[in-house]
Amino acid sequence: MRYHFRLAGKYGLACDNLLSAEVVTADGCVVHCNANRHEDLFWGLRGAGANFGVVTAFEYRLHAVTNVLGGIVLHPMRAEILSFFDEFSRSAPDELTTTGVVLRGPEGKPAFGSIVCYRGPRDEGERALRPLSTVAKPILDSIQPRSYLEMQSLLDATWPPGRHYYNKAHNVRRLSEGAVETILKYSAILPTGLTNIALQQLHGAASRVPVHETAFPHRYNHYDLLVHPAADNPSDTDKMVRWARERWKELEPFAERAVYVNALEDALEEGEARVREAYGPNYEKLVSLKNKYDPHNMFRQNSNIKPRSKSTRLTANFSGSEA
Repeated sequence: MRYHFRLAGKYGLACDNLLSAEVVTADGCVVHCNANRHEDLFWGLRGAGANFGVVTAFEYRLHAVTNVLGGIVLHPMRAEILSFFDEFSRSAPDELTTTGVVLRGPEGKPAFGSIVCYRGPRDEGERALRPLSTVAKPILDSIQPRSYLEMQSLLDATWPPGRHYYNKAHNVRRLSEGAVETILKYSAILPTGLTNIALQQLHGAASRVPVHETAFPHRYNHYDLLVHPAADNPSDTDKMVRWARERWKELEPFAERAVYVNALEDALEEGEARVREAYGPNYEKLVSLKNKYDPHNMFRQNSNIKPRSKSTRLTANFSGSEA
């Protein structure tokens, strides 16, 4: 699992910063798109691009980021810590983005980690982050100035290639009392020592983009709640999958009918209904785009938006390349 949203509060999502793209579509055409040229395809790429073609080049808006203030603060698992994290995150300025992680701490006891990244003046960041170390005595506090590259790779060692992973996800607007009680209950029975339940925050600039401006529709303050077991021993697979599916069901009453598309990893269970939840009010427009650019569903090894018919693309007037 990767934490993608470190700077989303300040600069928006990656798809919000795409300026143009060169795409090879299913019929072999090379299409150059941006906000003014083939804008329908450009719209679809920003959240659902895997369904429409292969991007061979793109232009991207970059932001000058050197150092950030960040790290992890680890507390013993308690209901008041979860509730504090929810309040702290939901009141965070754009410059601060958080991820909460339920995991096994020292001596195998349940713990809660607040992973934070502050992009702004250091003194303001220190003030904003101080409550994390004063709400209760931390087990660990690793917050310090770091390069952004170091911040992004902080947890890489915990997700090595070859390990066995599984994931189920919901979007959750806030940690209600019921959600806190459910997370607390199941933090005590993590199926492996490498398992976690993560709360990846989306807020700030990423939440203020109009819903229909990009294919990605979930433009409101929320957490991407990930139920995420992992193991090195393949014999743990059945136990991991069963635990994750059961916990996901237990958390469903507190969730939106929405999910982050990159978190749809259970092909046996997800199906079209969950893809619809990933795109919400933008789904029907995406089906129309699929009919236009990939009517035979060549690009289907993904969270698939299925075309409505096998008809030939009516607007296919390219001749293998676009001038």
